[in-house]
Amino acid sequence: MANIQRQHWQDLEKLILIAGHAIHIADDFERPESDDSWFLQNFQKGEPPFYIEHIICGVEIATTERTSLLIFSGGQTRFEAGPRSEAQSYWMIANHFAWWQKPSIRLRAYPKTWSLYKHTEVNKRHSRF
Repeated sequence: MANIQRQHWQDLEKLILIAGHAIHIADDFERPESDDSWFLQNFQKGEPPFYIEHIICGVEIATTERTSLLIFSGGQTRFEAGPRSEAQSYWMIANHFAWWQKPSIRLRAYPKTWSLYKHTEVNKRHSRF
């Protein structure tokens, strides 16, 4: 399996990086735009619809950029949210919505779960890619 994945990713030329901002904590994905579905700081109240827009935007860009890798970036930033990361949250929401009728994007999407400092992570991802 790892060889198939490596071979598949070998031809990718562009990186689309969507930085996570919060962790989805609901047991289902029926209302991802609701504040109650996320572990939020007070200043983040009302922001979940923007998180969904970011996810959709990444999928849309990946659709037009066929040689791109879509990375959702974000770690387990809040102990209280449990063992979930921002990146996993974003990936799982996209997967729940079947990548908005673009299921092939799933093969080029990856949750980068160990990032804590966004500007450092962007520089590291860019230099490695």
